[in-house]
Amino acid sequence: MHLNDLRNIDYAGTSAEDMTVEQISLVAERYNRGPSENLDDIINYPNGYAARVIDNMEEIMEALQ
Repeated sequence: MHLNDLRNIDYAGTSAEDMTVEQISLVAERYNRGPSENLDDIINYPNGYAARVIDNMEEIMEALQ
């Protein structure tokens, strides 16, 4: 539910299945940094958390099944 809420901050109306890797990356950064973080700061100053999520996407998806 929390990830759904975070997705809806920037991508309301976009289903999880339709999200691009870039969108997933931004939601992952928001998860790590909090819902009130400015989107421009997330885009311009990534902290690397999302890169680790994307790098491990296959394992994460397997674990969620």
